[in-house]
Amino acid sequence: MKHSKRFIISAGVLLSICVPAISQDFEAQILKMIERNQIAELKKNLAMLKRKYPDSPTPFYVEAFIEKDGERAVGLYKAFLARFSDNQHVPNVKYKIAQYYFARGSYHTALRYLGDIWEKHPDYPIADDAGYLGIRCLIALEQIDQAERLIKRFLHKYSESSLTKLVKVEQKLIEDSDYFQRKVSNQADRSKKPGPSKYAIQVGAFRDRDNAYKHKENVSKWGYSVEVASRIINNHLYHLVWIGGFDTEQQALEFGEIFKKRYGLPFRIVQK
Repeated sequence: MKHSKRFIISAGVLLSICVPAISQDFEAQILKMIERNQIAELKKNLAMLKRKYPDSPTPFYVEAFIEKDGERAVGLYKAFLARFSDNQHVPNVKYKIAQYYFARGSYHTALRYLGDIWEKHPDYPIADDAGYLGIRCLIALEQIDQAERLIKRFLHKYSESSLTKLVKVEQKLIEDSDYFQRKVSNQADRSKKPGPSKYAIQVGAFRDRDNAYKHKENVSKWGYSVEVASRIINNHLYHLVWIGGFDTEQQALEFGEIFKKRYGLPFRIVQK
């Protein structure tokens, strides 16, 4: 028995030696591509990564990151969590899943993933992003007491975060009872008027398609559902960045005013 155990251990060591590992330098290059949102470059490398490193988490992470279909991307991210639960990318993966559910209005599900980040990885680089999106989930659910507690915790833990200013805006909005009155009224209007949305707010118009998608990516990080629509204006092709879907122009206006107050970005109301 002792000899067989030694053989199993030796085989395991030999197997680990035979399976190639991604070098730190190369993985750093891949992570830079992800950070810079270089989708085309990542697509070029994906097939090679899968072929050369079939047991590494990196190809799985890249495949989910470049997937355009939100539902399929979330499925890939969940598969990543199931297979690589101790990987360094886990907090990022959970945040991506939370963003998807936030955009769909599934705030309770989003909070489950966000809570895992700030409870288990409080010092991770995106923990403050998770905290801010969690605050917005709680406000959307009208769980104001919990939102206030999370705001206090955020301001204590992440006082140097670039998001601190936005969290303070949310804190001030909580003190404005009219803000919640408008929000409740809007939700009541929506529940009475089912059907496809007619309006959006436009927060950017670009001749260059890449610039439009970069702006979309930046705005999406705040947790909003964002799309790029292409239109011919004055005989020129423009790529327009739209947020949300609203049944009435008034709903779009109220959201736009709050959005501008939060982020300082101008907007205009458009028909979809």
